Amino acid sequence: MGYVSRPSIINAYTQSDTVLVANTAEKTTLNSTSYEKMKEIKLIQTIYVNSRFRFKFELLIADVGFTAYGKVYKNGVPVGTEYTRNVAGWLATSEDIDIGDWKVNDTIELWAKTSSDIHACHVKNFQMCGSGSPFINTLGM
Repeated sequence: MGYVSRPSIINAYTQSDTVLVANTAEKTTLNSTSYEKMKEIKLIQTIYVNSRFRFKFELLIADVGFTAYGKVYKNGVPVGTEYTRNVAGWLATSEDIDIGDWKVNDTIELWAKTSSDIHACHVKNFQMCGSGSPFINTLGM
């Protein structure tokens, strides 16, 4: 898994449409009916205090009649709304999430699953957005 680093420091952030980190590559589940981690943003140096970010991603089910599910997690624990898609075309999501305080090595993740173990779910354009001071992060998966 490769990481991209951008050096800087942070205090508190508020939600906005300013993209701080983006992983635009499309990724597909392994036809899993259980949530699996698809993308991750890892805090490598700075601490966020009382921060609220806007998280965006797109969700697709290739086969109409089945359902794709996607949700934002922090450190492997769900913190976002479960989004579903069971019709043709990409669903663009946007959600403001108060993630509280972040510590070094905390992660924010995009997890996804499908309603059928023979149909894949697709995600892309995972974005973390906000306004405030610059920060240090890594982006993986």
